[in-house]
Amino acid sequence: MQYSQLTKEELVALKAGLELEYKAILGEGLSLDLSRGKPGKTQLDLMTGMLDCISSADDCIAEGGIDCRNYGVLDGIPEAKRLFSDLLAVPVENLFIGGNSSLKLMYASVARAMLYGVVGSEKPWCKLDKVKFICPAPGYDRHFAICESLGIEMIYVPMLPTGPDMDEVERLAASDASVKGIWCCPKYSNPDGYTYSDETVERLAAMPTAAADFRIFWDNAYVVHHLDFDGEMDEIPSLLNLAKENGISVFAHCEDITMVEGGVMHADEKAKALGLKGITNAVEDVIVARDILLAKETGVRLHLCHCSTEDSVKLVEAAKKEGLSVTAEVCPHHFAMCTDDITEDDGNFKMNPPLRGRRDMEALKAGLQADIMDVIATDHAPHSAEEKNCSMAKAFFGIVGLETMASLTYTELVEPGILTPMQMAEKTSYNPAQILGLTEKGAIAEGKVADIVVFDPNIEYTIDKDTFFSKGKNTPFHGRKVKGDVRYTLVDGNVVYERN
Repeated sequence: MQYSQLTKEELVALKAGLELEYKAILGEGLSLDLSRGKPGKTQLDLMTGMLDCISSADDCIAEGGIDCRNYGVLDGIPEAKRLFSDLLAVPVENLFIGGNSSLKLMYASVARAMLYGVVGSEKPWCKLDKVKFICPAPGYDRHFAICESLGIEMIYVPMLPTGPDMDEVERLAASDASVKGIWCCPKYSNPDGYTYSDETVERLAAMPTAAADFRIFWDNAYVVHHLDFDGEMDEIPSLLNLAKENGISVFAHCEDITMVEGGVMHADEKAKALGLKGITNAVEDVIVARDILLAKETGVRLHLCHCSTEDSVKLVEAAKKEGLSVTAEVCPHHFAMCTDDITEDDGNFKMNPPLRGRRDMEALKAGLQADIMDVIATDHAPHSAEEKNCSMAKAFFGIVGLETMASLTYTELVEPGILTPMQMAEKTSYNPAQILGLTEKGAIAEGKVADIVVFDPNIEYTIDKDTFFSKGKNTPFHGRKVKGDVRYTLVDGNVVYERN
């Protein structure tokens, strides 16, 4: 029966009949609690003895001498992480234990993405025209409430006994870059109790998405809440392990946020002269080192985004010599400019990572020349004039990079003989495609997608931000003379840009 096809009179009659049935059921005095996740009396009784387990201050000390009566450990008590690692089939290093419910953590994660974006975002989600989430239905109303409260459009797909309709999920995720996530309750899915099939989990792990910052919100609240202890328990494969098996790389923005401490530019004499708080190289270097060690431990493919320091190059070189699956990228602004070029307290010089010292800049060039650094990427981050035309202390981080990348790369690297033209093509096209697993892109060959840039290396011009196609004009390269210009851009064989 389709309610939408009923007349008003038929709907009124149906409502009246249902109300009579409801009153009859109420009259029987039945009592049935259908809630899930709520402990029963027996479970509560098991906890009673634990409430008196602390007999001295020593009982509150975790490994490493951490006093858990204070703020404890930011990512969770190590002993607790090891306990849940086994239950969740998730490596310890990938676990975070918070002090509140999973819904609070998910709300905080989505809210932070709205305010700041996530790794892979060009801008905060709240700055986008539209943000959409895939919502399997029937689903958990609290997930939907998070979307509703943050103004996220919900796209409903049918929930099948094997999980969400994956044909529809894959179509939506691959075709629309505004689709940023999917809600998943994979085991005993609320409210119908379905458990995702192995095929469903495998397809989710390998699913191509139009949005680089697409996220799967995996609310596995019922992973150990088995419905029938006498029968066969439902089990689902590990999404993380499947992602690893499918060759999905980890992309890392290397920054220890606890060490930034309000810094806005590189920590050197220029920062002191301008009276601005600096960001040390160690902010990046310690995370590069940590992530390389984690890649060694787990075997995952690691890609380090927008490296900016001399030691980052050294660490990547050491990782490659050891045979680790580690790749790294450099942005044009980091090899074309350093703090010596900052002439005033101008927000257009503010970017993350910041412009570094000359020694760092030269090390990045050498790393690109030696093929230690694999990719040249833009880290394109457009902002409004109001957000950038002010002191670095108040300005947003970010630089417009798309429209200057090719000319800066040719001028600073190819013209001086640091890279060959073919190396430029490799680091801007072929290597990124290989790292991302885009086998149909990155090269000009039969059967490949015809995404092509026609570049004239002989044209000299002066960068003029007012001619940018991007709505963002935030660049420190305004007025800089460069050599080499993009004449045509083709997407899938179609000319989408032509220089007048």
